[in-house]
Amino acid sequence: MPDHQGGLITKGMTVVFGGFMFNLVLGTFHLWGSISIYVASYLRTFDPSITTDQLNIVFPFMGLALHTTMPFGIYVAEKIGTMKLGLLVIFSNSLCILLSSWSESYWGFILSYTIVPGLCKGLAYMLPCYTGWKYYPQNQGRVAGIVFCGYGLGTFGFNYLATFLVNPNNVSASLEVMQGEVRKLYFPEEVSTRVPLMLQGLAIAYLIVGGIASYLIEVPGFRAESESPESPQLNQSRNFEYQAVANAADEKDMKELEEKVNREEIRQCIRSRAFWVLFCAGACSTTFGYFIVLHYKLYGLLFINDDHFMSLIGSCMAIANACSRLSFGLLADHIPFIRLYTIIVVSLLGISLIFSTVAELGMRLCYFFIVTTTMFMESGHFVLFPTAIVQVFGAKHGHFIHGLITFNFVSAKLLVYVFGAYLLNEIGYNMLFMVFGAIQFVALLLLFFFEGNEKVQSTAGSTLRRDGRLGSEIIE
Repeated sequence: MPDHQGGLITKGMTVVFGGFMFNLVLGTFHLWGSISIYVASYLRTFDPSITTDQLNIVFPFMGLALHTTMPFGIYVAEKIGTMKLGLLVIFSNSLCILLSSWSESYWGFILSYTIVPGLCKGLAYMLPCYTGWKYYPQNQGRVAGIVFCGYGLGTFGFNYLATFLVNPNNVSASLEVMQGEVRKLYFPEEVSTRVPLMLQGLAIAYLIVGGIASYLIEVPGFRAESESPESPQLNQSRNFEYQAVANAADEKDMKELEEKVNREEIRQCIRSRAFWVLFCAGACSTTFGYFIVLHYKLYGLLFINDDHFMSLIGSCMAIANACSRLSFGLLADHIPFIRLYTIIVVSLLGISLIFSTVAELGMRLCYFFIVTTTMFMESGHFVLFPTAIVQVFGAKHGHFIHGLITFNFVSAKLLVYVFGAYLLNEIGYNMLFMVFGAIQFVALLLLFFFEGNEKVQSTAGSTLRRDGRLGSEIIE
């Protein structure tokens, strides 16, 4: 093998590994489900009216901030470089987590822990994928699976670190509060007073791991366009315009015409039926999984009051998250999106209907299995959607369209917060799980509608048709 080719392979492997490490930090987004009860117990020493339900606004707020900046991250990386963007994101995130450790008020904590970290993580969300695709353009699913595996594993080590810092003696949650029809548990001061130390330790760990990863994902002269083939529709639609660009008299005309073409291409993508079906189906199918991420510990402690065991489940959820992303990423290179997505939706529908029955058994192995299985299926969304969206809409605008479509996940997070804060206390967990089952059924109906009406015949490699429908090689 020539030295140059060998060097590219080595560099590509380094970049993919760096993306994996970088996502270990970005993946701490899901750590909130494990530490929310600690933070609520701490803030209640200053304001006893604060509840875990109120603090769970962190999840949709951070998701909203993340998805707000997600469409622009790759553009920023092209301007300032991948390593600089990575370092900026990691430093800003760690600084804000550190500031949150000194907060003693509800809104002070929300602003410092949620807004800026969410905006920063959004800028970098697709960065590990795109840097990896730069070297492995024909293995998008595999690269996405590996780097998003890091996103899933992020909670694993950091969850153990958080538990070790805040509750090393495995003190039980012994403070009981009734909220409507639901019993809630909180930790005593022996645990809650150690929350600032926990947040400070996490901030330092994020800075170390993320700093090393930022160095590894450096790609000189990074450009997004060359990572994968463009959508044929977009290629066809710009033939005339690019000929005009080639004949333009000056650079200003070229730039203006290029911007006009880009805007028109993005409008075509947003108007397509594929865009809106993916948006609505994803919003429905992720709600139940998000609820479990937030409430597995709060709900589980009602039947198994062992904080270290719940932390073990949280860490194993991270393993399930990582295995799911890797597995679905590998499968995405060989099995069409629609089939894999159907498996996810049907599985989550079934689990939502039996979750409360299994939990109430109070058996550790059963609860462990159903929570981790839920996480495995839920996490499949987050590797299937980026890969499918880039395949459907092309590489040039895929990251921007991905940022728009995945606002459906923000919608799901907001719905989960509303249900947890207002509906849960009125109807209880058992009935709420039935509601989530109904929402999963809606996602399934959308999926069948999509399959029945979007199925088209297309030439090899065709992904986005002029009528806005998905090509058969994506959905069949």
